[in-house]
Amino acid sequence: MINFVGSCLRGKWPVVLSATILLLGLALGTQITGSVAGAWRLMGVPSMTPSFADTSLLTHAIECVQNGHDPYVDKTCDPWGRPYNYPPIWLELSRLSVGPATTKIIGVVLAASTFAAATAILSSGSPVSGALILLSLLSPPILFGIERGNIDLLVFTLFVVGIAATSAAPPRVRTASQAFLIIALTMLKIYPVVAASIFLRKGRGWFLSILVAAAAAGAFLWAAYGRIGPILVNTPVNYWLSFGAAPLFIHLREAWVIPGPAITSAQPALPGDIPGLIRWIASATALGWAFVLVLGRLYFFGSRHVFDGLLPTLKRGETAGDIAVACLSVFIFCFLLGSNFNYRLIFLLGAMPVLLQHFERRPAVRTLLAPTAVVTLLWLSPLYWSYLNEVVDWLVFSGAVTWLAANLLLRRRLPMTINSCA
Repeated sequence: MINFVGSCLRGKWPVVLSATILLLGLALGTQITGSVAGAWRLMGVPSMTPSFADTSLLTHAIECVQNGHDPYVDKTCDPWGRPYNYPPIWLELSRLSVGPATTKIIGVVLAASTFAAATAILSSGSPVSGALILLSLLSPPILFGIERGNIDLLVFTLFVVGIAATSAAPPRVRTASQAFLIIALTMLKIYPVVAASIFLRKGRGWFLSILVAAAAAGAFLWAAYGRIGPILVNTPVNYWLSFGAAPLFIHLREAWVIPGPAITSAQPALPGDIPGLIRWIASATALGWAFVLVLGRLYFFGSRHVFDGLLPTLKRGETAGDIAVACLSVFIFCFLLGSNFNYRLIFLLGAMPVLLQHFERRPAVRTLLAPTAVVTLLWLSPLYWSYLNEVVDWLVFSGAVTWLAANLLLRRRLPMTINSCA
């Protein structure tokens, strides 16, 4: 038991160091600027006063309901005038005495849980891997999510910890537990529904995967009954601090001065207006490109695909492999949705364990390309928009689609597997 714990804790120094750097940076920044918000800005992270603005959106919405108001409609519920856009099941936290007074406590717990999840899955076996982990955890999207206290951090944590906790169980128990986890998390946010892909391998498992996805989607519809429309309308679309298929198209529309309202961080996505139309066009384009990639991977390149030398196999039932499949599926799904604030790029951290283990087992420039691309995207998605950012964004999306297609859909035996306590 002691040896097992020691082996699992070995190589965690990048996570500990990143948390230490963050805490010292906030302490020093607060001393220099006189406020935590100023400290965040000093580190290059856009901040709001008070901190944990997304947590505040939830806690103030709970208070709003208790006062007899509808937070989906009444913008005065939020300190910054934002309409509530989370599923209503979150409002049930009022039963646990959650409210504005608990905002900071919840925000700190979310931040701590993020680093706890990182400790559970990320481990360094070389200085290069350690540097990549450190850069990933201190990247602007991760820090942005922590500053906002966004609940995507909690979903990510529950994802990786839940999958890791069930991976050693007997196959039937593991399958049932992971299915329940996906259904439960989908009730909180819609995107975990695509994690049902973890039941797919080599073209098999379609029935179980579809069954779990359908059950999860049904659970979301039940949990969000009557509120799906307001959730969609209240969700902003922009290219500032965002990733996905839409930012490129949104920027081109504004650069070419195509008539229509300006798209800002407060602009809702309505299917009938110009912003909504651009989002649909972007999503359709990305979906078409993904279809081309999957067809090419399955029917034209076959076992001779160049990615086979760059990326490892993701084997069903192995902790790192299942986490990577679930998190990559979420990333692809969010990319196809059009526009997401870049703190949701945290799900790319779920692919880092297998990529780094692959590099450590086969040290070479080619095996270092994929994790480097992930870190590059994390650092190119902070405060500004650029064509280089879009190139890397679409490149990582294309690589994720091709990688999953090879492991989930291609009916052949792949030579290498990845598994460890990380």
